[in-house]
Amino acid sequence: MNHVNNSIIIDILDKDKLNNLAELFQLVHGGDYEKVYSKTKWAFDNDESIILVAKDRETGKLVGARGAIYWPLNYKNKVYNTYQFHGTCVHPDYRRQGIFTKLNKEFLVKAKKMNIHGIFNISVNASMEGYKKLGWSYLSGFERLMKVPKPLQFLNRIIKIIFKIKTPQIEDEAESNNIYRR
Repeated sequence: MNHVNNSIIIDILDKDKLNNLAELFQLVHGGDYEKVYSKTKWAFDNDESIILVAKDRETGKLVGARGAIYWPLNYKNKVYNTYQFHGTCVHPDYRRQGIFTKLNKEFLVKAKKMNIHGIFNISVNASMEGYKKLGWSYLSGFERLMKVPKPLQFLNRIIKIIFKIKTPQIEDEAESNNIYRR
C-alpha cells in the first residue's frame, strides 16, 4: 500500500467490490446506475483487468480509481502483454490532492513488476495535460482501428443504442452491401 497523504491509501480493488467502483463512476460521470454497473462489470469482472483505487483511510470510501483492461497486442506472430487504461476518476471532494498522479505512478510500478510490455490510453481532453505532466507522449495519427464484418448490422445496433429507437432489421448482409455499389 502506498500513501498519498495520511488519509488516503492506494490499493488493488477486490473484484467483489465492483459495485463500490460503479458508485464512484456514477458520482463522477453521471448516468443510470444499472448501466454504469453493467459497463464496470464488462470492463473489470475478469482475471486480467487491473484496478487500483484510492481509499479514504478513515471512512474506507473509494475516492479514486485507475483501471486497465487487458488488451494484448499481436505483432509479427508475437503477443505482447499490453493494457488499455479505462475508468480513471477522482471523487470531486478529493481532487487537487495528487490522487490521479499517485494512482498512475503506482500503476506503472506494478506494471513493471508484472512484465507488462505497454500501456495505451485514449484519454479525454480534460486528462491530457495531466498525462503529459506524467511523461506520457501522444502519438500523432495513432487511432483505434476496428474491423466490422457486418457493417450494416453494426450500424443498425449503434443507431438503436444512440437514438433508443427501433430500426428495420437488415436480414441479408450480402443484399445490404449492394446498397453501396455503383
